[in-house]
Amino acid sequence: MKLIVGIFILIHVGTVLTLLAYILGIVILIWGSRSLENILMQRREGRSDGVMQILWPLLILAVGVFLLFFPFGAVNTVILIAGVILVLYGAVELYMSWRSKSGEL
Repeated sequence: MKLIVGIFILIHVGTVLTLLAYILGIVILIWGSRSLENILMQRREGRSDGVMQILWPLLILAVGVFLLFFPFGAVNTVILIAGVILVLYGAVELYMSWRSKSGEL
């Protein structure tokens, strides 16, 4: 069974990535709407006083919508961001390694 699923994924990479982006988009939309609901409930009860708290759930909702309407663009963006983070992390590791060997730490 695993062999069949693996072959299917290899043959239909684009379809699988699109499907995963849609699923992730739906999950993120549910998360964002629940977060927004909680913040609004806290505001009604007087336990929340800032507008800034509403921005995070709205950002989460925007990401979910982006994933649903632009699944390939979203996947490419996530991969690009991950690549930039890895390059930056690697550069910092090289620099720290160089500094520790030169005795500057």
